Amino acid sequence: MDSKMYQFPHSLQAISAVYAADKYLKYHHQSDVEVHPNLQEYALDQTYSLAQVKSCAKCINQLVLLIQNSTL
Repeated sequence: MDSKMYQFPHSLQAISAVYAADKYLKYHHQSDVEVHPNLQEYALDQTYSLAQVKSCAKCINQLVLLIQNSTL
């Protein structure tokens, strides 16, 4: 993992990964379904805000792009 991900707790990384995956699926399938992480379902609504999830998801997206463009 990229060193930027160390700033996020593992549980935030997990919910952000789910959020990012839902966004990718929505984009690639052109679905009309609005994507929102259900923080209450995972009992994270009192721990993380939607802004925190989106911030971590943005770093995940950047990491995915770096991996895709890597020559390794």
